[in-house]
Amino acid sequence: MASSKTLVGVVVAVVIIVVVAAIAMQMMGGQPQQAPAPAQTPTESPAQTPTTPAKVTIKIAGILPLTGDLASYGKRAKVAMEMAIRDFEEEYGVDVEYVVEDTATDPNIAFEKLQSLFARGYRFIVGPMTSAEVRQLSKYADQNGILMVSPSSTAPELAVDDNTLRFVPTDVFQSKAVAAYIAQQGIKCVVLSWRGDAWGDGLAKATKEELTKLGVQVVAEVRYDPKAPEFGQYVSSIASGVRQCIESVGSEASAVELIAFGEAKDILNLAADYPELMEVKWYGSDGTAQLTEVVEQACEPASRVGLDSPVFAPAETQLKQEFVSRFMDEAGEEPDAYSIINYDVTYVLLLAIKKAYDEGMEPTADVVKRNILDVLRTYNGVSGKIELDAAGDRASGNYNFFKVVKTGGECAWKRVAFWDSTTGEVQELAS
Repeated sequence: MASSKTLVGVVVAVVIIVVVAAIAMQMMGGQPQQAPAPAQTPTESPAQTPTTPAKVTIKIAGILPLTGDLASYGKRAKVAMEMAIRDFEEEYGVDVEYVVEDTATDPNIAFEKLQSLFARGYRFIVGPMTSAEVRQLSKYADQNGILMVSPSSTAPELAVDDNTLRFVPTDVFQSKAVAAYIAQQGIKCVVLSWRGDAWGDGLAKATKEELTKLGVQVVAEVRYDPKAPEFGQYVSSIASGVRQCIESVGSEASAVELIAFGEAKDILNLAADYPELMEVKWYGSDGTAQLTEVVEQACEPASRVGLDSPVFAPAETQLKQEFVSRFMDEAGEEPDAYSIINYDVTYVLLLAIKKAYDEGMEPTADVVKRNILDVLRTYNGVSGKIELDAAGDRASGNYNFFKVVKTGGECAWKRVAFWDSTTGEVQELAS
C-alpha cells in the first residue's frame, strides 16, 4: 500500500498532465475558430459567414431571350446576371459555374433548353422571362426538382405555389396602372389588341376589366397570333375599331391599347398607312416599355402615337443609381427595369444556394426556395426591397410610364409618368 506522500505526488502529477494536455489541445486548434464575416456586399445584402467548402462550385443557368421578340431585354438581362455572378464571387470567394441559353423568345425552344440543362446537371435557373415560357416549363421544373426564378413573368394565371418564383408583381397591378393612366388622360374609347399567349390573354382580360371600372369603353378587341407571318389583317381590324371610337367620341378621346412584344414595331409600321391610327394615342405594356427594337425600327410611327408603356418601377435608391452607372459602363446603355430585377434574381439565388452548403445541406429546389425566403427578409436589392406573396410572386409594386419621343431625327424612350400602387394615382411628369 502506497504512503500518503507518494499518493499526493501521483495526484499532483496527474493534474499537471491534464493541464498540459488541455493547453496543447487549445494551441493545436482543438476548438474551431469562426471565420470573420465578409465586407458588406454591393447590394447591402445581410453579411454571410463564408463557410462554404472551398471546393464547392455553385452551378446556375440562365434561360433568356437573346434573340426573337424580346432580344434587347434578354441581352440586358444577361449583362445583369453576369454582373451579379462576378460580384458574388468577389464577395464570397465561391466559384460559380454558369451558362446562358437562348430561348429565342419561343416557349418550345425554352423547353428544349431546360431539358438540356437538366441533363447537364443544372437545377437552378435564372429566368425564363416570358409567361408563355414559364407556363411551358413549370410542370417539367416541378417534376424534376428544378427551381426557376423569373425577373419578368407577370401572368396572373401563373400565380401558384410551385417551383417558379417571380421577382416582379403580376399583371393585376399593371392593369390597374395602365387603366388609371388612360382614364386620367381623358380617353373614353379604346381598341384593345394583344398577342394571343399566356401573358397577353391575362393582361388583356385584366386591363379590360379595369378600363370598364373607370368608365372607358372597349369598343373592339383584336387578338392576334404572335407567330403570324404578317399582321396586316389585324391592323385593319384595329383601324376599323378606331374609326368607331372617333365617330363616337372624337380622335382626342380615342386610343389603342397594344399588348405586344417586339412585333409592336411591325404593327406600328403597318399602322402608319392608316391616317386614323396616326390621329389617336397608343398605349403599350411592359412588353414594349424601353424595348430597343421599337425605337430603332419603328421610330416614326411610334413617336407620332407615343406608345406610352408601363413597367415595374425599381425603388429610387443609391444602390440602384450605382448599379445603373456600373451597368452603363459595362453595356454602353441604360438597364431596363427587368435587367435591374435580374441582378437581384441572380444574387439572391446564389446566396440561397450558398446558405444550403453553409448549413451542410444538399441544395435541392425545396431547400433553396426556402432559403430564398429567408435571404429576402434582410436583403435590400438594386430593385428595392423584395417581398413575395404566398404564390412566390413579388407582392406589390409601382410603375413607371415611358413613351417614344423623337429628337434630332432619333427616337428614345422617355419617362413621363409614375403610378403609385399604394394610392392608385398617376403622377404625370413635366416635359
